[in-house]
Parts: sequence; C-alpha cells; structure tokens
Amino acid sequence: MAILGPLSVLWAAVKAYSWGRRSGKASLLDTYTVIQFVLFEFSVLGDVFLVVLTAMSCWITFAYKSQRYPFYSMLNEHQEWVIMAYIIATLCLKFIALIHTIIHMVLQETFFIDWERSQIIELSHPASRDVSKDRKELPVVVWRTCLVANEWAELSCVRATCVSLQLCVVLMLLEAFDFMRFSIVQPGFGDATKLTRFAVVIFFYLVVGFLQWILGVAFVERVITDPFRNFIDLCSIANISVITLTHPLHGYYIHGRSVHGRADTGMAEMNEFLQKERDDLCGFRGLENGSHLQTFSINLPIAFRSRYDEIMAQIRNVSFQVRMSGSDHTTAKIATTARIHEQMNKFLREVVEHSITDVDYVIRDRSFVEALLEIELTDTSHTGDFLRDSSEVGFSNCFLYGREWSHLSFEAMLFVVAYLFFDSLTLAAAIVFCVSRVISEITSIFFTNNLVRGSLVDHRFLI
Repeated sequence: MAILGPLSVLWAAVKAYSWGRRSGKASLLDTYTVIQFVLFEFSVLGDVFLVVLTAMSCWITFAYKSQRYPFYSMLNEHQEWVIMAYIIATLCLKFIALIHTIIHMVLQETFFIDWERSQIIELSHPASRDVSKDRKELPVVVWRTCLVANEWAELSCVRATCVSLQLCVVLMLLEAFDFMRFSIVQPGFGDATKLTRFAVVIFFYLVVGFLQWILGVAFVERVITDPFRNFIDLCSIANISVITLTHPLHGYYIHGRSVHGRADTGMAEMNEFLQKERDDLCGFRGLENGSHLQTFSINLPIAFRSRYDEIMAQIRNVSFQVRMSGSDHTTAKIATTARIHEQMNKFLREVVEHSITDVDYVIRDRSFVEALLEIELTDTSHTGDFLRDSSEVGFSNCFLYGREWSHLSFEAMLFVVAYLFFDSLTLAAAIVFCVSRVISEITSIFFTNNLVRGSLVDHRFLI
C-alpha cells in the first residue's frame, strides 16, 4: 500500500493531464482539471485497495490453511473491523468512479456523417427549353441515419460480461458445489471469519468474471457475433461515417463512406455491390487509399471546436425562432434542426476530405508511449491527428463495453459487502442484479437523450 498509494497519485496526475489536453485547456491547473484529478485518484485508489485487499486476504486465508507449522495467524477482531472499513471504503470509491465513468460516457457528442448525394431523375413529360424543368432532384433519405443511430444507441449498454450469467455461475460454485467451505478456518469446524469469507467470495467472483470476459473476446466475438465490427459493416453499407467526441478535442472516427458512392438502392443492386467487394472489383473501405482500416482515434485542432460550437449554438435559438414564426411547434423545430443538421454534415464531410485548411489533420500510428499512457504527445492545436486503430474496436470505449472493469469491480465489491452484511449469497446476488439493471437502464436513457441532442436525429425515430 505504501508503494501503490503514491503511484496512484502519479497515475491520476497523468490521466488528468491527458484529460486537460484532450479538452483543450489552456491551463492545466484550473478548477475542472483539479476536480478530474481528484475523481481519477478515487478510481485508481479504489483499484489499489481492491488489489491489495484481495491479494492479502487470499494469501492469509490459504497460507494459514495450508501451513504445516505455526507461522501465520488469523486476524483478531479489531484487525478484521479495520479490514471491513477498507472494504466499505473500496466500495464507495468504486461507486464514485463508476458514476464518473457513466457521466463521462453519456456526455459525449456523436454525429452521423451522411455521404449520400441527392439523385437527379429525368421527368417523362415533353422536353422543355428550360433544362431544370426536365429534371427533378430527389432528397437524400433519412432512414439510413436513423438506422445507424438506433444501432449506436443499442451498443451503449452492451457489456463484455453478462451479469445474470456471472451471478448464476458464482452462486452455483459457492453454494451448489460448496466452495464456501474453503472459508472455514479449521476443517471439521463451522467457524469462518469475515476475512476468509471475503477472500473466497471475491476470488471466485473475479475469476468467473475474467474467464467470462476472456471467453467473450476470444471465442464469442470471433465465432458467434461481434456487435462492434458488425456496426462498422453497417456504416459502410449505409454510406454513413460516425464521429464521436468523448472530449471537446478528442474522440473516435468510423469511416463508413461507401466505396460504391451510394447506398439508396434496391436489394439486388446492394447484393451486387457486396459481390464486387468480395471479388476485389472495387476500392477498399478504408479512409486511406489502398487500406481496409476504418477506425481511428482522433485529436482535433482548436479551429474545429470553434466551428463545431458555432453550428451547434444555433440549436439554442430554435425555440425563439419557433415562437417568432407562429407555425406549428414541432414542424418548425424539425425544419430548423434539419437545416442545422445539413450545415454540420457539410462541415464534417469537408473536414474528412481535407477541404478546410484551418481544420486539417494527418494520419499516423500511435507511439508505444502514447498507447501505454493513453495520452497524446504531439501538438494538435493547429493540425489534428487521426491515429490508426488496428484493433478496430477502440471506439468501444464510448460504451459500457469499453468500461467493463469499472462495472465488474463495483459489482464484485457490492456482492461481497452485501454478503458480509446479510450473510446470504442469494440476497447479495439479487441486490447486485437489481442495482446493475437500474444503472444500465438509467445510463441508456441519458445516453439516448444526449445522442438526440448531439446527432440532431429526431427522437421519435429512436427506438
């Protein structure tokens, strides 16, 4: 603890520094950065307490039971209550860290860039000297954007582990297979201390959680289904890119521009497009020429944020404009929102296409130090960076999936504390399940509401 405690402060300082750079803070000693530092310290310190308590309790429990000669002794009552205080403090720290993580997640800004062009059709009536009268421009349909937005909202609460499966397996191991007997201090007796019960329960909970996590990544996502790579494919088919800002100047970009130029087509032609891609008869889906890579971690220049905020600021004036127009509230509001959406879509398309000199970017690989510390070391105040994401799932950090440890560790501590207080594994499992469901539902609601505000997609079309 004496070593990991100071290291936690150093790591929290690094994370706060990274947050300040990604947020475009001119000074890293302002109030918001200090608050973020304290919150990051709570998170890291909670992890330190969890690791130390788990390692210490498991070592004392199993070393005491396996010793042949009297070397280890169990803790006395006062020492056990000190451990209980640390356990409760760890639960509180993990809860604060979880709330901080969820708030950070729901406040991110997401926009769906539609690359589709309006189509021109020839009218069947007799030709006119005015060419414009012989042609009609069909507007771009919005259903593709609504489809992608709904899929994005559904990804928000996808977890790397299944809470119900986790609790069922833990209950089966501890009660049905009676692994709780390992918490008994001496064989043949029924006495178990708080420390030994904590050691056994936290050990099995974390082992089951990590095994489920590993099997999900190594087997389920590779063999059965991978919702995140499926979403990338959907973006390419729908001709829609996604840019999401987790910080004012930092986020993720999914390049979904169709290599066929359009997506408003029939089933037969869409199948023909996919056939061409399979036979390598067209270009690649990647942002760079000759590349398949579609996912990037982005760091944007200050000029981008200025223009972005300028466009989004028009949303605040929508209500005033609706009252002045005197027309139907919903119709007038949607009309104004559609105009702002078109401006934002045009701006972001020009940014990706390098059409704005003040908001340009370069594509590069992330260095080892940047990947290790989760920090950007280059100056992006004038020219942004698009960092290649070879894993293709880096954008999962925008969802619960990428923040699995915050949820798993909190649920583990809640399960243990509930068990130690109520002395019932079944009741502890019920409490964890209910709390987890409530947190997921609340997160989903706030995430969707913020998605509507940021993407300018009509909330009536989000399921």
